[in-house]
Amino acid sequence: MLASRHGVDGYFQTAIADAAAVTRKASPLQAELWASLLTSAWLPEPPATEPLLSVDDDLPGFIARAVARGDAAAHVMLAALAVVGAPEEVAEQAARGAEQLAAGAALPEWASWLGRVHCDGAWSGPADLYGDQDMDVLSFGYDNAAEPHVVAMLTDNLNGGLAVHAFTEDPMFLDRWREHPGAGQLRPVPPGEAAGRILAAFELTDHVVGVPLSEELVDERSFVLARARAVRDPVRPQIAEPASDDMCTALANRFWESPYAAGVDDEDGAEEAFGLLLDFVGGWPEDRLLWWSPNRVSMFLTHWLPRKAIMSDQAVRAMTRVVAAWTNFAAADLPEPARAAVIRQVEEDLPKLRELVNDPAQAGLAKQIALGLEPDMSYLRPDPSTRG
Repeated sequence: MLASRHGVDGYFQTAIADAAAVTRKASPLQAELWASLLTSAWLPEPPATEPLLSVDDDLPGFIARAVARGDAAAHVMLAALAVVGAPEEVAEQAARGAEQLAAGAALPEWASWLGRVHCDGAWSGPADLYGDQDMDVLSFGYDNAAEPHVVAMLTDNLNGGLAVHAFTEDPMFLDRWREHPGAGQLRPVPPGEAAGRILAAFELTDHVVGVPLSEELVDERSFVLARARAVRDPVRPQIAEPASDDMCTALANRFWESPYAAGVDDEDGAEEAFGLLLDFVGGWPEDRLLWWSPNRVSMFLTHWLPRKAIMSDQAVRAMTRVVAAWTNFAAADLPEPARAAVIRQVEEDLPKLRELVNDPAQAGLAKQIALGLEPDMSYLRPDPSTRG
């Protein structure tokens, strides 16, 4: 629902009061971070599908109120929104408003540095020991050498690379990160590479309805995007192809020849069980074939198999030994606490497998058809409770 005129008035009054407080801090970084929070009014915040304020109906009035006020707080607010504004209409209209005010009075000296930053480093890599999430970090400083800072974004590999968390920190963040026992290893990369990954993740996330987002991501989205766009020549990541059949075959041979698989193939149903496991891991690129974490264990045993697999009783029984052997094989290089966490997840989820695999309610459409069941198409029917 679009905000009423009273809503625009109320939002502006709150914003201008905050702008006065921000102006007294005389910090370009704090002003831009605050402006990023301000832009959330024009951006839908899941699970909502409509923003608080409308770009078409409410933004012009908001900008006009700031121009009419004309004081330093209004000028700083418009100048900061021009740097970090999102959607782009916010930045464009704020910039025009700031130009109108500039004809009458200059910005405070400190505010002249808004948006004038340079990137002096970038890092990328897994955010955790398993690779469930990746992190991209960009380091910035203002052109007057003040307020160095880093921006970071986490992408969720379990859900196709969606942006799930973003934040701003002081430069010492990287040192603290390296000391964290559960942190993944970040490597230096060209700034354009990290910036391209950040931009691509936000673009993907914006096209998916209902993505769960952290509060920090909502608040700092516009700021982190503005920083990524400030990097010259961002390089969007290429979509990696799934591993080839030859790669999967080579992986299977390595597994069966390893000491972890000794005796497993003697059990009835083991080859069928491993074939399903290989189908699951083989849907990912070559460098992710050994990706195995507590989350991946649950995804395989409690979601993927029940939704897709028609399993014999022998394969269900054999899956216990197959998954145990695969866990020791795939997680062999993990630190002991991380490997132990995977094993605990296997032990927790395996007892549920038989019931879940045989539950028609868990079956996907293709499995329902293969089993001769009447396909459940209820998800295609409109929810009566949503009708007006």
